[in-house]
Amino acid sequence: MLTAINIFNLTAKAILSLIGIAIIVFLLFNVLPSDPAKLLGGKHADDRQIEMIRTELGLSDALPVRFIYFLNDLSFISVKKAAVDHHWSEWFSVPVGGTFAVVAKWPYLGKSYANRTLVSKVILNALPESIALVLSSILLAALVGIPIGVYASQNPNGMLDVGLRVVTSFGLAVPSFVAAILIAWVFGYLLHDFLGLPITGSLFKYDVNQGKEIIQFQNLVLPALALSIRPMCVTGQLMNNMVEVMQKDYIRTARSKGLSERKILFKHALRNAINPVLSAMGAWIAALMTGSIFIEFVFGWKGLGNVLLNAIDYQDFPVIIGLTLVVSTTFILIN
Repeated sequence: MLTAINIFNLTAKAILSLIGIAIIVFLLFNVLPSDPAKLLGGKHADDRQIEMIRTELGLSDALPVRFIYFLNDLSFISVKKAAVDHHWSEWFSVPVGGTFAVVAKWPYLGKSYANRTLVSKVILNALPESIALVLSSILLAALVGIPIGVYASQNPNGMLDVGLRVVTSFGLAVPSFVAAILIAWVFGYLLHDFLGLPITGSLFKYDVNQGKEIIQFQNLVLPALALSIRPMCVTGQLMNNMVEVMQKDYIRTARSKGLSERKILFKHALRNAINPVLSAMGAWIAALMTGSIFIEFVFGWKGLGNVLLNAIDYQDFPVIIGLTLVVSTTFILIN
């Protein structure tokens, strides 16, 4: 059971981890030799215009000052000048000395360099598509990997068992972008007339006739299949370890009581063998959010991976930093 001390220790470790990640991410993207102001100004901008852009973006301040502002924006409890609009989503504020105020707020991730949109809004707009893709992949991996692993374990070193090992080893060795291209070519191109599955497309599409966005489930099939390859293989391998579970003493005891093999398998063995799978799937949720970048690129999926690639193209550091912090926080919370 989690005691108050354990909860405090876990919370402290999570907060320290997030602070460390924030420091590393900030330093990493602020010591690079590139200059976003020149990119935004274009090739015809002169030095004066570039300097104005740098001032607007806050890039003219010294690195320690920018770092303090960065932490102040990220913190739930921040300090601000009472007369300055920081674009924070505030819960409440307490004036201090008439000039400053202590504010309780949501973490502020800044604005995009490219279109001056709030980074939080950019992430929230793309998050539903990434969540749908990741959860669909996990569900598909469970529906396919668990039954195959269970039945392969019932005949150790049999044809299904050996075939499972070969297929899962191959699936883990193939890079995700290669698997995505192959799946797109086979199911989206060669078999398109039979399956009707599009190669590219997003989850939501605005329907002019209905005047609202509609969900396009057919666009989810191929990217979810491509993204589920690795967790499916891992799930199959973990469930194949039921060979060891079936040799435990409590399984022998169940057999001696005259229970059927089916009841022993699903009521006793599966309950214990599935625990590592559930733990692995929890870790996969955060991993697939970043691992889906190439999948989203191949299938034109409008999720976090697509946002990240566009941000890299435009050197949009606030968006990159915001995505990194969101994914890191997801990792920490799941762990």
